[in-house]
Amino acid sequence: SGPGGQETTAKKDTTGGGSGGGEGTGGSGTGAGVGAAAGTGVVVSKVVPPRDTTSCGTCTNASITPGGTFAGTFKAGDTVIVGNFDMVLVSVANSSPSALTGKGTIRVPWMKASISVDFSGLKINTSRQVTSGTVRSTKDPDATNIPTMLADALETTVSKGGSAALDALVKQKDKILKMGMEITQPLTTPIGINNVAGFTLVVADIVFTKDNAFLAATVSVPITQYNDTLAFGVNSLPFCPGGIGRRGTLELLSDFELRGLVPNPNTLSVVVKARGPQRDGTYISWGCNGFDTLSLDVDVMLPRGWVVPRPDNDPNKKVAARFAGKTTDWKNWILKGGLTPCTFPNTNGMGMEITDLILDISDKHNAAEMVFPAGYQGDKTAAFTGLFAGNVTLFLPDGWRTFDDPSKAPSVQAKNLLISRSGLCAEFRVANVIQYPKADLAKLTGSLDTISVAIVNSSVTQAYMIGKLNLPVATATQGTALAYKALFNVAQKRFDFTVKPDQDINASLFAGAKLSLLQTSLISISLSSTDRKFDLSLNGSINWDGGTIQVPNTNRKIELELGAKFENLGLSYDHNKKPNPQATAGTFTFKKGTWSFASPQKKIAGFPISLSGVAFEQIAPKGAELCAAQLKFTININLDSNKLSGSGSFRIQGAIEK
Repeated sequence: SGPGGQETTAKKDTTGGGSGGGEGTGGSGTGAGVGAAAGTGVVVSKVVPPRDTTSCGTCTNASITPGGTFAGTFKAGDTVIVGNFDMVLVSVANSSPSALTGKGTIRVPWMKASISVDFSGLKINTSRQVTSGTVRSTKDPDATNIPTMLADALETTVSKGGSAALDALVKQKDKILKMGMEITQPLTTPIGINNVAGFTLVVADIVFTKDNAFLAATVSVPITQYNDTLAFGVNSLPFCPGGIGRRGTLELLSDFELRGLVPNPNTLSVVVKARGPQRDGTYISWGCNGFDTLSLDVDVMLPRGWVVPRPDNDPNKKVAARFAGKTTDWKNWILKGGLTPCTFPNTNGMGMEITDLILDISDKHNAAEMVFPAGYQGDKTAAFTGLFAGNVTLFLPDGWRTFDDPSKAPSVQAKNLLISRSGLCAEFRVANVIQYPKADLAKLTGSLDTISVAIVNSSVTQAYMIGKLNLPVATATQGTALAYKALFNVAQKRFDFTVKPDQDINASLFAGAKLSLLQTSLISISLSSTDRKFDLSLNGSINWDGGTIQVPNTNRKIELELGAKFENLGLSYDHNKKPNPQATAGTFTFKKGTWSFASPQKKIAGFPISLSGVAFEQIAPKGAELCAAQLKFTININLDSNKLSGSGSFRIQGAIEK
């Protein structure tokens, strides 16, 4: 049945009966996952198996004895044969054997009850067998306003409300057959049949013909946890005096959503799925000895306030977790499935994918794999209901990249995610995520050593990342790496890095220089989906002691003993500031800071010198260079106690390459 009791159509099941033995599962159990994640437009390729229609008992078509029309008329108390059943006439409106009309009773041995029936226009042969016409169960007067399910119809309509009304009627009037108990008073339909699984099969209509007997039935399965009901229906189910003619299924005839989870609409909803081209569907198996198995196929739809599809191309689409499983005890449901890739709102692109998700709606126990995360304050008893994931793929925020694959954010694995009615709770902590120097942190090389994320009621309450990064002015080695801790800025939805060296750093620089950075240097980085930038403010010194300068257009080199101190030397990158419309990377910028060329004595080619006109400026990059800069200065040299002197302007150029 559809949402709100809407009517849906069921096709007639025309599979016949035959000889053979039946089988049942018995007991209670949990379901095994059979569904891959769905809900983001992904079509899952799956072959849906056919329903089991194994024959039961010895039901065969009745054998009609050749002969003409019965000679004589019929009266109350007479017996005629309808297929494999005997019908006792209770009243006769037309006694003619060519158009016998009236009321009667037919005993159904396996029900241990007699059924009140109506008939009209029957033709009876000399062996008192019905050769033409239909005998139908008498309808209870109190059921006249309830939609009828016809046992022999090619199609029938079933509504959730109608199914519930039939179920309520048979219970109210105690018209329930209890297996093993004899019923002496003839019964009208609907009739209830109890089963050890706790369901009541309501037989809504019974038809007897010259060849076979068929029944139409419905089952209402209450879902007490959610204050709702599942409705199932079947028609044209064959039976004979010994029992049901074959195994069958009561099908959920259309998808519908379970209502009444919580008053707040921004919560998960459960869509119970009917059989489809790629879905096994929800159904109840009817075995040769009664109810056999209850099979459930559901999509748990998560509200967009919790998660959104990844990628999110449709503002109305929700993330779905698909589950499937079987049981014989409705209160003992534990299903397994998966969750499609999704993103947490307002977390700068953080998301997840789950391949082994457990849906626990059991009142009796929890899944053996379930682990409650540290700090969880909800129900930890066997009555817990919700979702649990043992293995989770966590997608890192937008702006995070590795140089191995710059097209997408890296991902990590996490465990023990819990989703209850109040929201999502989890704590992710993963080590050795991206090895140094493979991480791309706003164009700074580095590593992601540890990530920790705390989520309470679907909101990120705390997140941080620990690792190392390398300055673009130095070669990436462990000796030049700086430790960082990036905190998630909940208000701005971004990660903010503040890095200060815990020791002085020495590294090679351009033109053979040696770079020394002091602990007073400061590095800040911001990463979000719309903003990637860093800013370096460096304090330290550059020395060319023992270095050489190549004389242009010659093979000559000049020895150089030159050093300088600097404060607030800056290097920044802004991804949103493109150097030209075609550029994919942002703009690198140098800041000259303050320079000092004081003592010790500077020398060139062994002669003492003095410097003037010192300037540090950015120049246009060339080829593969991301940015370039030059240090300009004038050298004054005294060769002989001020008797011979000279001066010249010099530039030392360097660049950062891709």
